[in-house]
Amino acid sequence: MSDVSQQVGTLGKTRARVAAAAVIMTMDGFDSFSLSLMAPLITRELEIPAATLGLVFASAMGGMTIGALVGGTLADRFGRLRLLFVSILLFALAALTMPLVGSPGEIILNRAIAGMGLGAAGPIATSLLNRPGEKPPGEFAVALVWSGIAIGGCLAALFNYVFAATYGWRLIFIVGGLLPIPVAICTYFVFRDTPSGVPSGGMDRAAARPRISGLFTHGRAARTFIVAGMFFFGFVTTSIMVYWLPTVLSHLAASSFMISATFAGINGGSVVGMLLLGFLASRGRSARIRTWTWASAGLCGLGASLLSGNAAMIALLAIIGATIAAGGQSLAISLANDLHRTTGLQATSVGFMTAAGRIGQFSALGISGVIVAWSGQETVVFALAGVAALLAALLSAIAARSMEKHVAPV
Repeated sequence: MSDVSQQVGTLGKTRARVAAAAVIMTMDGFDSFSLSLMAPLITRELEIPAATLGLVFASAMGGMTIGALVGGTLADRFGRLRLLFVSILLFALAALTMPLVGSPGEIILNRAIAGMGLGAAGPIATSLLNRPGEKPPGEFAVALVWSGIAIGGCLAALFNYVFAATYGWRLIFIVGGLLPIPVAICTYFVFRDTPSGVPSGGMDRAAARPRISGLFTHGRAARTFIVAGMFFFGFVTTSIMVYWLPTVLSHLAASSFMISATFAGINGGSVVGMLLLGFLASRGRSARIRTWTWASAGLCGLGASLLSGNAAMIALLAIIGATIAAGGQSLAISLANDLHRTTGLQATSVGFMTAAGRIGQFSALGISGVIVAWSGQETVVFALAGVAALLAALLSAIAARSMEKHVAPV
């Protein structure tokens, strides 16, 4: 009877950890999408040139890249819960001070700081799901956590629709800065008994702390770079589909309703894709499902590139492709969390991989613009997204084969 009670208690704590991490990622998505939604109002009120928004978005993306890489590494070395609080504090303070900005430089600095906090929160929250003596969090648990980003984006869009016209652009950032306070308090009680990742005791404690070099030693380098490449190309796919689709549809004379519905479909589809594919992968054959997921997203991208004049079919294929690709991303994150688990480098691993993905995201936006200017056709960007997804599928298959043949050393 006591064993049954212990199992029930463990299950309840696991669910609480997943729920807390999902809420953190929801705040991440809320803050990330707030800037995109409020950008027109900000530029109009502060009389900022629209071209400056490119630098603003680039600073946010750069901050996320640095936050993921540095935050994950520091979390495994100095304590995951401690660094999670620092990351939450960063994007909360950035959100609360956003209403005070008055120049492009201040906005760029603010969003870079927010990006660092947002970029670090995801890898650390995911790594806190790991417990000694327990199985690593399954694909469905990771999908639940990371679907919070899309849910946060939907909540931000709803908030914008209800309040922006009446209260202006500042309110959404104030709310986004205040919400982390009660969430951080609840997070402490949920994760306070979770191992921080820092070894305990002895004069060799500092030497025993995990280092990022652990991702590349003892024969791990090849698998690390293969999985990082999968993240790079996977983020190329999703970023092109999300950022380019409204522009392509607008130039094809699609209605504003179709564009808004497509955006909502991508966000809603991302949640569905993550949860459905995460559930299927948790029941077995996760590596095969992950590979075929990326391959299917690639076919959707290539199909959309061939439909240069059909806005409805392009929107449909893009929604399907983004839905599938979002599921592929959550399965990739689950792999990154498990890839270096025996070394205690879960946060470092997820941070390194998502940083590689952010670099792919940043590169995709620049390269796709050059390709459109060269070809004169905007739909060609979906071919780029399709090829990137097929490369992610190839690397996923190679990673799966490598892990079957090689057992990571302790």
